Amino acid sequence: MDDLEVQIDKLVRNTIGVDVVKTFVRGILSAEIIIPKNKFDSKVTKLDIKFEISIDSYSPTLYPVPKIYCLTPYCFPNLADGRDLFREFRNMGDYRNGELELTKLLEELIEFVKVNYQRGGLLFCGNYYLDDKYERRLFQNDKCIIVDKVKQKVVLKAKNVTVSRIIILSDVYFLHFKKDKSAKNGLILLFWSSLNNLEKIQKMSDNKTVMLHWLTQDKDNSYIMHLVLENRNDFLNQLMDRVKNFGMNFDVFKMNNQNQIEHKTFSTDFKFKINENEKDKEKEKEKVVDNIQNIIQEEKLDDEDKNEENLNIDKLFGKAEEKTNNTISNNKEGEKNENNIKIENNISTKEENKKE
Repeated sequence: MDDLEVQIDKLVRNTIGVDVVKTFVRGILSAEIIIPKNKFDSKVTKLDIKFEISIDSYSPTLYPVPKIYCLTPYCFPNLADGRDLFREFRNMGDYRNGELELTKLLEELIEFVKVNYQRGGLLFCGNYYLDDKYERRLFQNDKCIIVDKVKQKVVLKAKNVTVSRIIILSDVYFLHFKKDKSAKNGLILLFWSSLNNLEKIQKMSDNKTVMLHWLTQDKDNSYIMHLVLENRNDFLNQLMDRVKNFGMNFDVFKMNNQNQIEHKTFSTDFKFKINENEKDKEKEKEKVVDNIQNIIQEEKLDDEDKNEENLNIDKLFGKAEEKTNNTISNNKEGEKNENNIKIENNISTKEENKKE
């Protein structure tokens, strides 16, 4: 912990023009990192972007793992929704052995923002942790919706009871909390899921109760969440607006006690922006890898040649790329020839029709 504090002090004294403000509150060592907008192209962001790195001094582990949060909703999908981004940063040393180098964090963050823009939103990067404590301020922006007046029907000690809950909707996640009694604005995470795992919505006739069916790893079963809301229609409209963004089908049932009286299936085509170039690059890489395997087989390399010391991977990779490019070129040439044949056939047909 002392070493991490020294490293954060080094961050504060950085020379690359990034503001870092260190704080230590209730056992949490943290630093707010403000990257000025002039570090990016104006297309990437027109805002100064804030991140926060925090380390729990009460952590039971020998080397506490930092958590990194985005505090500025600068992109879509919004990353300022309480998710921990720490494991997205690969070049800061081995945290498991206490070999973190936080001085590399600032460059990593700047690169992360640029990559996020190029990919059109890192949809599912980061993570949440069940039973972890969260601060409400992490979600207090114009992209997250906080629903306070929620009751959940649960079974405790073989009895049906109703308990208070808080729901937060981000662009891609449904987050389900209870209040943390030890902190004024603290929350404890009970359930979270990507919104594309919502399978079914059941609206009960009392105009307040809704049952949400969530897909689980066991595809034959759903996790059913029984909620009572004062403004159910507003909540469902906000929820469905976000679910539709995934381009998926989902069902909404209206129920009278246990009897179904209305059923609607919603189907949407809109999907989050995905950079097609990235997908094409991945496909090309797969083709190159396949061609490497083919070349190895064609050249009948024996076990001794396949050793890393003797196998010239760069040479094979070059051959594979060349083979891939030739295949693509031949395919394109084939398409041209096929189109030319079609055109010639059309011309011939037209001439024959004229003669007739």
